[in-house]
Amino acid sequence: MSAIRTVLVIEDEADLAELLRYNLEREECQCRCVADGQSALVEARRDPPDVLILDRMLSGLSGDEVIAKLRREPKTANIPILMLTAKAEESDELVGFALGADDYITKPFSMKVLIARVDALLRRATAPAVESDVLSAGPITLDRGRRELKVNDKAVTLTSMEFGILWELMAARG
Repeated sequence: MSAIRTVLVIEDEADLAELLRYNLEREECQCRCVADGQSALVEARRDPPDVLILDRMLSGLSGDEVIAKLRREPKTANIPILMLTAKAEESDELVGFALGADDYITKPFSMKVLIARVDALLRRATAPAVESDVLSAGPITLDRGRRELKVNDKAVTLTSMEFGILWELMAARG
């Protein structure tokens, strides 16, 4: 990681949060940590990070509720989110992606792999922008500003992940 980027860690295990903070700061990231879902929403809204690392199993407001709320708000909808959780079943991962996670890592995990995945999310987030916020191909129109897909002028609902993938495919044009 070359430039200083901000990472918000939402982890209720204090020792793990500190370990993440230490390793991310060694990689030239500015790291902020909170231990609960409500604080995560406040912090992400106040100063949106470049990447968010989110535990799914938090007391009070769960990680699932946090990601759902963040994805509905224009200011936080496009923050890359890596879910870091003990929920390791395939169905758990699918739920995480359906909620809008950009990546999913299960505990226990390799710190080197986590750092590499955060780096990949940061690279994608800072990739050169496509000139237009609207892409069209045949009957499909994709509006990034409105986060809206229309097929034959009818709105189609997509998850954040699906929207991102479709945007990249359409922007690549072949």
